[in-house]
Order: sequence, then C-alpha cells, then structure tokens
Amino acid sequence: MKLHTKKRRITIKIEDVTVIAEPMTPREIAKLRYDCTDIVGRGDGAVQEFDGYEFSARMFERIVVSWDGATDEDGRPLECTVANKRAVYDYDQGFATQVLTDVKDKMSAREEAEEKN
Repeated sequence: MKLHTKKRRITIKIEDVTVIAEPMTPREIAKLRYDCTDIVGRGDGAVQEFDGYEFSARMFERIVVSWDGATDEDGRPLECTVANKRAVYDYDQGFATQVLTDVKDKMSAREEAEEKN
C-alpha cells in the first residue's frame, strides 16, 4: 500500500480558467475552524460562534495556488494574489464555490481510486 507523506496538487478547469489547488490537511482545516470561531459571553452563558463565510473565504485563499486564464471585468489578466482571491471569493461566489466543490470531489475520487488499487 502506498501511503502519502506530502501534499498533492490538483488541477481544475472551470470554463477558460485553469486553477492549481493544494488541498488543506485535516490539521490545517481544524486550525482554520478554530481561528474562525469566537467565544461570545462569559461563564455558563458563553457560546461558540462559527463564522462559516470567513472559514470558506480563507479556505479558498489557502487552497488556490495559482490560476491561468482569469481576467477582471475589463478583460485584463487577474493576478493570483491573496487580495484578488478574496475579491473573487467575495464577488464571484459561483466560481469560488465551484473551485471548493471540485477540489473536494477530486480528492474523494482520488482516495476511492487508490483504495481500489
């Protein structure tokens, strides 16, 4: 059985954009979840509030390594920076959601295929 000891990258194609993504490890996801959770209140009345939007936005920022073929509204090439990844997440939810979904689906398919081999 081949065991993995390092991160693997995934290539995703969405229309004219090619995205290179590096899925987060379970430890990284847990840390991000912790970072996006606040304790509100004190004592017995304290509750945890999880910011799902911020969690997904930060996940998108972290897993997208690069993209090719992305342009802004004026047709200019869109550089793959943290600020641009946040802007895409904030203003093009359809694209960002598709990237996150495709990464999850490709990782699941890859794990299933490896289990069969």
